[in-house]
Amino acid sequence: MADEYEEAASALAAAKAYLRRGAPFLGDSPFQSKAVVKAAGAFWSNEARSWAAPCEATIGALLQTGAWRPRGLTSLSISLLVEAREQLDAEREERDVTAQREAAAAWRTARAALDGERYSSLYTCGDCGQDVSAAAQFMECRCTVAGRGCYVTCEECTGPLRVCGGDVPPYICAECRAVGQRRQRLA
Repeated sequence: MADEYEEAASALAAAKAYLRRGAPFLGDSPFQSKAVVKAAGAFWSNEARSWAAPCEATIGALLQTGAWRPRGLTSLSISLLVEAREQLDAEREERDVTAQREAAAAWRTARAALDGERYSSLYTCGDCGQDVSAAAQFMECRCTVAGRGCYVTCEECTGPLRVCGGDVPPYICAECRAVGQRRQRLA
């Protein structure tokens, strides 16, 4: 039982390593299956003298043909490729979330330093009189005074953004909106 577990863990690690190497994903196929493999999205790599998948999504299509086999993987590793991809996607997503949290924390720290404030000090909201963190200023205060709106966090840069009663999510500041429009024009 322990040997089977170790074998499966080793096979999963091999599948992850294969995916981490990145494109092109090399594989082997008999010459007679050339047309089938090419139709599934593979291309011939002269350097490696092998058929290759240009991306992770193509690997699944090639495996379904039954004519292509990822180079260097055992049958068990091949059967675990989908699970390996899901785990790698989850790891990438976790790293992205961590990076976003760190960026938000760095922004708050920089903002507090620029304002000469400390996290422990309090700021009194001029609209409602509630004491909130000086580092966040109104960010923790969601008061709404008639016609004056309230502060929320920009969903792109996590900076402060004053919104009015008619504004609806997503809340994005003008600077981030301009950057997004520039990206769309360039795409």
